[in-house]
Amino acid sequence: MSKGKKYRLCCLVLIGLLMLAPLARAAEVDFRQGRLVPIVSRSIVLSRNVPAIHRVRPGEYLLRIARQYNVSVQDLIRANGLKSKIIYPGQKLIIPRGSKMMARASGRMAAGVYYYKGRIIRISESEMDLLARLVHAEARGESFQGKVAVAAVVLNRVINDQFPDTVKEVILQKTRGTYQFSPVQDGAINLPADRESYEAVREALAGYDPTEGSLYFYNPQIATDTWIKTLPTSTMIGNHVFAR
Repeated sequence: MSKGKKYRLCCLVLIGLLMLAPLARAAEVDFRQGRLVPIVSRSIVLSRNVPAIHRVRPGEYLLRIARQYNVSVQDLIRANGLKSKIIYPGQKLIIPRGSKMMARASGRMAAGVYYYKGRIIRISESEMDLLARLVHAEARGESFQGKVAVAAVVLNRVINDQFPDTVKEVILQKTRGTYQFSPVQDGAINLPADRESYEAVREALAGYDPTEGSLYFYNPQIATDTWIKTLPTSTMIGNHVFAR
């Protein structure tokens, strides 16, 4: 190649680099591996209110997926227009993102008004903490579903005319001088709740009730009350029998 051609080629390369420099600065272009690869920062991706897609794997179920993404089961049902909680391997689910998800992910619980099974429940921060501590005391060692179930029983009582109409009054209710829930009676409710118990409360408030509307639960291995064992059984989750 003649010197003139080499000179012209070098000039063209230099001009090309000068033209690409502003683009590289603006779009954060990666020149590695000899190709232009736009670099998008993680913070930009997360700040956009764009839903993620999850492909269901064998053995997965809605509650497990909801916990993975810090959303509620009801969020998943609404986002995907599901008619039931049944999902199938290979199915693609939209995972809703945005302020609601991030609020759950932060671990903070919002007091306020909740719409639960067609009824309005007003709950304060102190009541949420009280309910989480009850869940922790009653369902320690149980699965996450078992913890949600305990919280759901309390909420089911709140909307039932046979019981008080606030979370605090339901938890502290007495029958013939004895508290309805044994952790209140023996003081175990005063122990701080763990993160999973708070998550279980949020899940129940979002409308998930694995107990099928139960108002009672007991451990058949240690329960001494013969009356509660006569109630119609709704389901059994872990060591607890749930009844209406």
